[in-house]
Amino acid sequence: MDLLLPSPAPALRHPTSPGPRDVWCPVLVGLLVAAGHAAVSLRIYSHLGCGMDLAIFDQGVRSLSQGHWPTSAMKSAGMNLCGDHFHPVIVLAAPLYWLWDDPRMLLIAQAMALGVGCAVLVRTAQRLVPGRGPVPVAVLLGLGLAAAPGTQWAMVFDVHEVAFGVPLLALSLAALREERWCAFTAWSLAVLLVKEDAGLLVAGLGGVVFLMGRRRLGATLAAVAMAWTGLVLVVIIPALSPTGQWLYRGAVGGPRASLHHVSQALLSPGLLTGTVAVMLLATGLVALRSPLPLALLPSLAARLISGNPAYWGITYHYNLLPSVVLAFATLDGMRRFAPRARQRATALLVMAVMCSARYGAVGLRLRDHVDPGRVDAAREALGVVPPAARWRPMSSSPRTSPESIPQPNRSGPRGRPEGRTTGMTSAARWRHAGWCSTGTLPVMAARSTGYPRPWTTSTARDGAPSTTGTVSWCSPADRL
Repeated sequence: MDLLLPSPAPALRHPTSPGPRDVWCPVLVGLLVAAGHAAVSLRIYSHLGCGMDLAIFDQGVRSLSQGHWPTSAMKSAGMNLCGDHFHPVIVLAAPLYWLWDDPRMLLIAQAMALGVGCAVLVRTAQRLVPGRGPVPVAVLLGLGLAAAPGTQWAMVFDVHEVAFGVPLLALSLAALREERWCAFTAWSLAVLLVKEDAGLLVAGLGGVVFLMGRRRLGATLAAVAMAWTGLVLVVIIPALSPTGQWLYRGAVGGPRASLHHVSQALLSPGLLTGTVAVMLLATGLVALRSPLPLALLPSLAARLISGNPAYWGITYHYNLLPSVVLAFATLDGMRRFAPRARQRATALLVMAVMCSARYGAVGLRLRDHVDPGRVDAAREALGVVPPAARWRPMSSSPRTSPESIPQPNRSGPRGRPEGRTTGMTSAARWRHAGWCSTGTLPVMAARSTGYPRPWTTSTARDGAPSTTGTVSWCSPADRL
């Protein structure tokens, strides 16, 4: 089958030294993508649309920048985040907090990581797309990755470690397509540090390399990736976890539960089958001309047997790295077309990118945050909270006990409130997270359980602030 054969030998357009256009075109596309997604993320942040995950990574990266383990009180007191999800790659963001110690720095860094990945894709396309006019096709591919559904949903949903894996995976795939095997191996091994399940994706890449004829390299890479995944799940995470085990192993279950999860994921409308269809349509189906989508099969299998429905859908951040793979598969597919067919494929890709940009998650999230009354009400609710106060989790459940309330407050760096949360009820944790790391990230403490109901505030008769239905606090001296 020709799809499993290597692509035609790459005809490098500038084998000696790249011209100015070859340098500036990827740079400009990368800057445009980074600036656009950073602007969207910062707008969502300014309209109090960020949530718990940004606060978690903000605390973890701040801890790293101070020379400590990445800990977050949003999870539990002193919990090492690598005992929750193993993502050493977030250490790359720590030096940025020496420049600006603020959660918005993470939003900017995430957008920059995507911009670098798009620039790598554009540069690779410039070198490999045959025929005349590779620059428009390369730019289209870069913008297609930026507008892909998986990319948009990841960019509008706080910050996650997978964003810092985008440039690593892009460099790995670029080396694969240019058959630079040493570089491919090095970057693929670096991808293993993105998250505990990244080994499944790297193993899939090893399988593709095996099918392309580099059998020893492919088999070795797949074996190393799977062995690393097992080591992380069985040894490293339990050693760093406060519970002594991988916290998410219950999401898989036994064979019967896994079969039930598979049937749910495949048969429920709009879940995994819909996710795959949407992501392929966003490439104009050109990605199907390449063997690279086969690299996603191990990851898709893991998502199938998971009991978490959020893991099956198009929303959240789980489809960001698959979007990078499909973008490079689209590049590879374009190379496999005859010149006339390539023109038709380019037209399909243009329509797909335009539809993704027009109807994607960015537009939906921006429309969600255009109500000035909602934002004003939220800021009013936060304005009555004393600066030195600490957040207390609110719960609709009467079973909230003193043990469910954050422990006494301690001062953090630069006057930021620090605290600990232990044993919050599920209702409290779902919408309130209880405590905020910086004071500039108050949304989880202020958000009502019935979101998007507006926030409310109340004051006592003497004008002093008091608790409300959505915000609660107490003085640091209080004994709870």
